Amino acid sequence: VLQSVAVLHLPPLSGGDTVKASFVIKLNSVPDSSLMLRLGIEERNNYTETTTYYCIGRALETFEKANFTFLEWDTNAVFPWYIDSVEANAHRGKYSARSAKIRGRQLSVLRLPIYTLVDDTIFFWVKTSTEGSYDYLYFIIDGEKVAQWSGMIQWTHCKFALPRGSHMLIWQYEKDDETSSGQDAVWIDDLELPLSQYSSPILPPDSVVGITSIDEKYDVRIYPNPAKDYIFIDTGNNTGTQVFIYNIQGVLSDSFGFDTTGYRYSTANYPAGVYTLMLKNDNNIVVKKLLIIK
Repeated sequence: VLQSVAVLHLPPLSGGDTVKASFVIKLNSVPDSSLMLRLGIEERNNYTETTTYYCIGRALETFEKANFTFLEWDTNAVFPWYIDSVEANAHRGKYSARSAKIRGRQLSVLRLPIYTLVDDTIFFWVKTSTEGSYDYLYFIIDGEKVAQWSGMIQWTHCKFALPRGSHMLIWQYEKDDETSSGQDAVWIDDLELPLSQYSSPILPPDSVVGITSIDEKYDVRIYPNPAKDYIFIDTGNNTGTQVFIYNIQGVLSDSFGFDTTGYRYSTANYPAGVYTLMLKNDNNIVVKKLLIIK
């Protein structure tokens, strides 16, 4: 982001008056970033300030949390998808998302609502083990079937455009009759998608320039560091902490929260490398580096 200070002088206002202020923000060519806007209003000797976060980046859904809580997945279906814990079925890691066991003329549905700030792209990996030309996995964007797969297909990388705005993404497995082939199932894994659906503060590594209001009393300890299978996060208070973990490319790997003074977090499924942890408590933000070794 091209950082700058913009000042707008407003005309005299009376009680109940409103005014619209417009600012132009230019981004550099880095695709994974976030934007922190600090808005201050000064009237005579009175000054107030508020900070707003806009997320312009990408999230990586690996299903390694062994649940559907990382994104706003909708698993409310007659035959819902589930997390497959068979490591041989995953694209990478230990877990993937798998369709439900269904019979003829039934379908298994997985939905994901998403909002994109600009024209963007979604990537994911897909695998099928079905009766070819009869039982299909459909990928549906806003009610339109944009792709389909059938038969014995090993992990395949897929890419689809997402125009700016709100969208409903659906992965739908359908059977035509009782005939089955292979494992009679389909999988998706390792999704990469826009981060703009998040309202939480998101900051990539080394982009904490401009955060000057960090409370020095918010002393966070993360140990062991370097870590292997787990880390302890010690905040010294129990008022609620949000944690965001980024890899070296600035992609969000995980996010979670806790309301205790200490928290144990598993890093066993993380590849070796350098990670950035952003911790938010009330109005305080702390960024820490973490080295994971294997």
